[in-house]
Amino acid sequence: MPNIKIYLDQGLPEDTQLCVRENLTPLREIVCRMLKVENSACQFAIVPAYVMADQSAVNIEIAILPKPERTRPMLSALAEEIQLLMANVIEGRVAVRLSILDPATYISLK
Repeated sequence: MPNIKIYLDQGLPEDTQLCVRENLTPLREIVCRMLKVENSACQFAIVPAYVMADQSAVNIEIAILPKPERTRPMLSALAEEIQLLMANVIEGRVAVRLSILDPATYISLK
């Protein structure tokens, strides 16, 4: 159940913002392949943001549930692959943050 929020700087050119939206499918493919989940498990949201000039124009936050195979090195590789994809899309800096949710306190209603 990867929950992916993409905070997108509204100061980016419209064509760049469109490219981010058009690259959600490749982004989902990376997430699903590396986390071994079905497409339907992913939830994406693009959140408009106003970013200071010295910050990344795109900030991606990913929340997942733990699994034994989701080791720190594997999750770091996932974050790096996502960062590379989106940095190429926007031709700029991208921040990626990944957090593991506590399954004992996590509740999801769909």
